[in-house]
Amino acid sequence: MSIEVKTPQLPESVADAVIAAWHKQPGDRVSQDENLVDIETDKVVLEVPAPQSGILKEIHEQEGATVVAGQLLGLLDPAAADAPADVQATGATIDKAALTADAKQAVMALGSTLKTQLQAAIKGGGPASAVDVCHKIAPAAAASLSDEHGLTLTRVSLKNRNPEMGVPNDWQTRVLQDFEARKAAGESPDTLAYSEVVDGEHRFMKAIPTAAVCLNCHGEDIQPDVAAQIAKYYPEDRATGYREGDLRGAFVAVRKLAE
Repeated sequence: MSIEVKTPQLPESVADAVIAAWHKQPGDRVSQDENLVDIETDKVVLEVPAPQSGILKEIHEQEGATVVAGQLLGLLDPAAADAPADVQATGATIDKAALTADAKQAVMALGSTLKTQLQAAIKGGGPASAVDVCHKIAPAAAASLSDEHGLTLTRVSLKNRNPEMGVPNDWQTRVLQDFEARKAAGESPDTLAYSEVVDGEHRFMKAIPTAAVCLNCHGEDIQPDVAAQIAKYYPEDRATGYREGDLRGAFVAVRKLAE
């Protein structure tokens, strides 16, 4: 039986709120009282905790959606809470579901960290400041989370910005091309993901849709001060010309498996 995750009671005189950020995605393991999603009103940001431990099964309202008190936000599968949380990846036993859940958790943590840092930079110094954040903070955040989860986190794109870190290899290119085909066939960019155990490693990729805020640095009309910062850090940049909803690339998580 699924457990409903709903919008909590809103402050007095507040009619609705906006989904600010999901901290978990379908398939992620959650603990009771762990923050699932932030919702924002004109007065306050509210955290919506997990009512019970389990696996987030469905998200019914995406980031940016307007919701009211008591509205269904998602569904939680409490039965999955009894499943082993440890990632098994030794000998002949490979728990692909657990590997995928951990990789997804690492990817979402990286995405959430970057989003928070970028929003703060833009608020403090405008879009040009966000380029500086991407150049300095993104690699450090990826390295820290890689160590924490015991895997390697990167971001890749068919139109990369950083030629030293963002160029996909052969299998990553195939996955990115498959994401584009799946999107063209009608799949939501927010749900596009890939998981496979091959050649002694677990490979996971999650698509990065272009959000409205991303257009400041990746869109078709880049302001001169932003363009100057991009040219300073990334003279070989190819990551512009996107429109909202386009696939800008993907997060990649690779874990070497013990033999």
